[in-house]
Amino acid sequence: MIPQQTFPTQTVPTDIQPSATILPPTRSPDPTPTSTNAPATTPEIYASTMGSGTYTSSRYPTGNGVLSLRFDDGKPRDYSFIYTQLTVRSLIAGFAIIRDRINTSISLTLAQLKIMQTAGMEIMCHTYSHRSDPTGLSEFARETALAVEEMRMMGLNVDSWVQPGPWTGDYFTMMRSGTTFFGTPEDNIMRNYFKAWEGYRLNTDRVLPITGDNRYGAWHYLGDERSLVDLKALVDSCITNQKGLEILFHSNNIGAVGKISEADFASFLDYVQTKVIAGTLTVLTPTQQLFAVPFTK
Repeated sequence: MIPQQTFPTQTVPTDIQPSATILPPTRSPDPTPTSTNAPATTPEIYASTMGSGTYTSSRYPTGNGVLSLRFDDGKPRDYSFIYTQLTVRSLIAGFAIIRDRINTSISLTLAQLKIMQTAGMEIMCHTYSHRSDPTGLSEFARETALAVEEMRMMGLNVDSWVQPGPWTGDYFTMMRSGTTFFGTPEDNIMRNYFKAWEGYRLNTDRVLPITGDNRYGAWHYLGDERSLVDLKALVDSCITNQKGLEILFHSNNIGAVGKISEADFASFLDYVQTKVIAGTLTVLTPTQQLFAVPFTK
């Protein structure tokens, strides 16, 4: 068993109601796997120990490619532009939100996030402050556990955490080695508070299904600076090779100088929609992809 880690109790800011303090969870941590090929905890057990969510029921037809779209930082355009573009095409995506920016002029409002979540979008925790590497365990806990607990107290169903670009310490790729991150206090915090989490490594597809006693995704592509032709090629490769693919965008970059245009982004979503209708591509939220299991058509 990984020993239960105790970290300092922190008081929730006054903008969170009701007022409360964040305490370590009471459940026993998951056992430490002996290798990266350790048997997966069954979805039923994982769901019962890690809280609410619909991720353990996610499936995809055998032979399909699986695509997840992710939008980081919770900019207002995530709602005014991205959300509209997705919903008119019946597509879903994940939105990684920075806790201390919610309800500010540079981020989404709580009301918008709840509308998006009700419509099937996944809301993910993208740290408390989006600053550089934490300098100690207490700061790590604030950027992970405290951030997600406050988001849950606001009425959001948040089960996953996304590493921000400014973090240079790749904690979660080290976790996959089975030698550095497993059993650390940071590992214990992540296992206690999240169904899954994502690191920050670029430009490789994923082999599905993902197994292990936790669910972890590292590899993704940045879509902001890619051409429409390039994005279509990524989708085609995902389908041809029957792989998992995650493409990350930042909504403020779409339409900016040197980035993908709004028209090309819309055309990309049209292309994704045609592949879904054709039955060769399944679109899931990022955490759904990590839990997805294949079934025979």
